[in-house]
Amino acid sequence: MAKAITPDFAVGAHASALGISFGADTKLPARFRDGAFVARHGSWNRSTLLGYDVVFVPFRNGKAVGPMQPVLTGFTDGPGHVHGRPRALATARDGSVLIVDDKGGTIWRIAAASPAK
Repeated sequence: MAKAITPDFAVGAHASALGISFGADTKLPARFRDGAFVARHGSWNRSTLLGYDVVFVPFRNGKAVGPMQPVLTGFTDGPGHVHGRPRALATARDGSVLIVDDKGGTIWRIAAASPAK
């Protein structure tokens, strides 16, 4: 008998969550250390665009608890007008988070304004 498994945390139907990076390896502020950054590539087949951003999902005791927090937005500016699509994430050696934008042909970087302690 087939059975559906409920996800531990939903990031939105058709948002196309393609990249993930855990905050523990970053040098961002402490509130971003226990959780995961998620690159939501976006929904090309919906009348209302969804995704097209990077969000942070906080964890507690090793489990996603939410709610999602927007971290990098602005890839759309109106109905159907898309500037970028976040695809993959990585933590750089300096503790910043790198985001590959496969529509804009750009690598974005998120870093603390001053070194985190």
